[in-house]
Amino acid sequence: MEQNHNQNNKKEDIDINIPQIPLWTVNYLAEFLTMNKQTIRNFIRDGKISIVKVGKSVRIPRDEVVRMVGKLITRKNNN
Repeated sequence: MEQNHNQNNKKEDIDINIPQIPLWTVNYLAEFLTMNKQTIRNFIRDGKISIVKVGKSVRIPRDEVVRMVGKLITRKNNN
């Protein structure tokens, strides 16, 4: 139970530190994560990031950004 509480606190900490932008562009997300734009596009293509289509444009919902950042932090901490 304590571990679950710690995991919730970590998610809240991550959530607080991410800008309150509802829909992110590929470029903005790549810049925020200091990743290459093509890496973000590959994640989208591979189904690792959920998107919303706005006309012909692709946007990433903020909740998806929070989820992805959490996974990246978890992966980094496990290595």
